[in-house]
Amino acid sequence: MKKIIKILSVAIALVMVFGVFAAVFPTTIAAPSEEPVIADVEKMDIGPSIRAEYPDYSAVASSAYAYGASPMKHDLNDFYNVGDFEWYYAGSYSGGFKLFEKRGEGNYCEVWVAVDLSFPAGDPRNAYTSRITITDEHVAWIIDQFDNNIYPTETAYFSEPPPLDGSNALMKDWGFPYMETNDTGKVMIMIFNIRDENYYDPSYPYYIAGFFSPTLDLYYDRNIINIDCWDWDNRTGPYSPRPWLYEGTVAHEYQHLLHDYLDPDEDTWLNEGCSMYAEMLCGYGIPYDYFLRYLYTPDNSLTDWGDQGDINILADYGGAALFMVYLNDHFGGSELISDLVKSELNGAASVTQALHDRGYADWDFDKVYHAFSLANLIRSDSIGNGLYNYASIDLSPITLGMHYYRPSYGYIDESWWYGTTWTYDGYDTGVSTLGSYGTDYFIVDNFNKDATGMNLLFNGDDIAMIGWEQVWVGYGYGYAWYSGASDLRDVSLIGKADLSDMEEATLTITTYYNIEDFWDFGFVQVSTDGGNTWVSLANEYTTDEADPDAHPAIVENLPGLTGWSEGWVTMSFDLSEYVGQEIMYRFRYMTDWATTYEGWFIDEVYINDVLVDDGGDSISTLEPVYPNSDFVITIYAPGQLTWDGNMLLPVLLEINVNHASETVMRSVSSLLSLYDYLYIIVSTTQGPVNYWIGIVSNLPGIA
Repeated sequence: MKKIIKILSVAIALVMVFGVFAAVFPTTIAAPSEEPVIADVEKMDIGPSIRAEYPDYSAVASSAYAYGASPMKHDLNDFYNVGDFEWYYAGSYSGGFKLFEKRGEGNYCEVWVAVDLSFPAGDPRNAYTSRITITDEHVAWIIDQFDNNIYPTETAYFSEPPPLDGSNALMKDWGFPYMETNDTGKVMIMIFNIRDENYYDPSYPYYIAGFFSPTLDLYYDRNIINIDCWDWDNRTGPYSPRPWLYEGTVAHEYQHLLHDYLDPDEDTWLNEGCSMYAEMLCGYGIPYDYFLRYLYTPDNSLTDWGDQGDINILADYGGAALFMVYLNDHFGGSELISDLVKSELNGAASVTQALHDRGYADWDFDKVYHAFSLANLIRSDSIGNGLYNYASIDLSPITLGMHYYRPSYGYIDESWWYGTTWTYDGYDTGVSTLGSYGTDYFIVDNFNKDATGMNLLFNGDDIAMIGWEQVWVGYGYGYAWYSGASDLRDVSLIGKADLSDMEEATLTITTYYNIEDFWDFGFVQVSTDGGNTWVSLANEYTTDEADPDAHPAIVENLPGLTGWSEGWVTMSFDLSEYVGQEIMYRFRYMTDWATTYEGWFIDEVYINDVLVDDGGDSISTLEPVYPNSDFVITIYAPGQLTWDGNMLLPVLLEINVNHASETVMRSVSSLLSLYDYLYIIVSTTQGPVNYWIGIVSNLPGIA
């Protein structure tokens, strides 16, 4: 276990939001004795799967006929009044088509409630009907909250909703109920018993409180938010045991709806941060419990969603939310967050653009992250003129997670010495490396003021090992190159070929691939200008077709390989156009925002009849391209009183890192001789990475 200082000074109730477009909450509350027994605590993250779903006629048709919702068995309405009934399909989360009643309508929303809100037969929760009942008062309350708070607030800061009315619904084209409206843009709030793990197992401690699905908006050509029906009496309003839970969920999911309209390919971390900011903007509370979990594991990546797994996904939400608060407090308030939602750029680039548009020309995402990481430690105006503090929140009850270090430890390997990161809830993430835009904090003491010749040494990974790797694929093939599999993956494997003396040339590969059809692709590409530009090659296995909503960067590289190869295949690409030249060729694997299949394997690679690579069994000439990592190292010595009553001012010292080698050798003798303790802050722009660090004495050539 990591040797860490992680002290919880205040008990904070756990409120959880999971997934790109889904809110998940624990089912437990300070409840009467009839509350179902809750077993082991587990985490789940269903957001990527929801976002990844795309229209599937066969699934809809199968459900329609099974549930009696086919056009032959149901009269279609043009428009719907309160009290009307209609079938609604939310895939597996609704159990296929489900009958809903339109229970209420406001100026900007309409509320539909499933007729059957029960759990499966025999479930003990069915006996407590008040917890699976949506009353007229509940309906009126959420309409009031949406019409008079959520809608005007998010419209003012983000956008009006898309002008959808159902007229272009896929359901209409397919002949199924499609819920058209004559009130363009009105939001449908669909309340039902969402079929998650808790639906089937009353002992499972978490449930999906709500979600937004772009696919459902395509099905119905309507603005739709889906909300769970469980226990509204105890989870709405300011004075319930779980205040504002459903109101906050609606605000959260509505921001996702607007963000999808304005920038559908936004990075997950920024999209989630904006949704959590929307909850705060609408007055539904500050998520200190999320902040707690992020600050407990600050080595967790801000930008790589889920880098420490679902068991620490709360840290991802906490980091994203806290970063939005920091931007709010120091760079123009909610207007800057509004700019992020409206920007067509994504992630870090969006932050930098918004800063420049607001007049902060000297700032970019990297610089803000660095100040943010220091504010999470310092939390004071004593240095930096308030830059390293928060104006709108108080983090003082939450103690930051950090490593103890003493010079007697010597020069240590961070991953080996401190081990893997454990979550606040007591789970081992299995991750010991530092994530992209993650930070490690060290507190250094016990040097007894004997600091003569003491020097800070640091040596970090030059690159993050994200990309193609050689793996064992079985007898008959031995080792092969493997692309890996993750969302938003873009990895290249590069080779060189001299075709100067050839009259014809062919590139032949033995390969296996299982790639999300028409969304993710593998490209075989050639460059004649040293890698500045690339041309994708075609053969009988490649295609120029992609899903209409595929990632633009992927579409730009077509043609490519997609789908399943149905086993190992040998294929060739004609290089005759390039004979007489020296070329570079590469195998580039690209994935979109969600839903990742197995990936791409390449075993033998031939240029004409010459084997140039076989995955490392006997020859390996291909080179994977790995992203560079840049470390940022800072020393902070808090102000303190000396033994004779004098005041030492706080010191913040930026350490120059040799980015060619990611190394540091810096004297710290003067600081160690004056201050009782100090902090070393280590962060990186690209992870996962490891490093060595230490404070040692008597290095030759170091002053």
